[in-house]
Amino acid sequence: MKILIALVVVALIYFLYRRFSAGSPAAPAQDATSDVTPEPSSSTAPSTSSATTQQQSSAPAPVAEVTETTQAVALSSAASQTDAAEAHKTLPLEHLVSINRSTGATLRALGVSDLASLANANTETLIAAGFEGAAANNLKAQAALSALPGVSPHELMALAASGVDSVASLAKEQPQALAARIEKSNRYFGSLKSGLGIQQLQRIIGAANATANAAA
Repeated sequence: MKILIALVVVALIYFLYRRFSAGSPAAPAQDATSDVTPEPSSSTAPSTSSATTQQQSSAPAPVAEVTETTQAVALSSAASQTDAAEAHKTLPLEHLVSINRSTGATLRALGVSDLASLANANTETLIAAGFEGAAANNLKAQAALSALPGVSPHELMALAASGVDSVASLAKEQPQALAARIEKSNRYFGSLKSGLGIQQLQRIIGAANATANAAA
């Protein structure tokens, strides 16, 4: 009897052991894809061809040719000089130091109405207006040089007194030599309080070159 009870107890213990061993829950398996880093989508990757296109589109526009700009400036300068040369026709005869109101009226009565026509006036007309010899030549030179823009009446007189008789001849002058001649003639005629400086003459000779080129 004792042996039977012992066998029952052993069988019960074994049964309970199997029961509890089989009933314990297993550890959940780790998701194999949880640590995998997703690869970037091809749609978000920068495109080499599109980047190149953007660089090309952002490139600065080509600069205009230097020669075209230079030609435009030259044409503009020539046009302005032509306008200045034409404008001297509207200056009154009294613009010149040598012509007062009475002399101007006499010249107009003789058919000389502006400085351009005075520069081309004949000897008889000038003699009738009271100008002869060197005085007539000086007056005609002043009228011819009045085509220069920005030259005062006294500067015109000083230039004419130094032997400059036209815009073309003035364009060929050297500033230093012309300054010496003006200083010498100015002692006699007194057309200026002082002689013309080198920088002033460079400006005037430059205007003469531009005017002569525009008229050519």
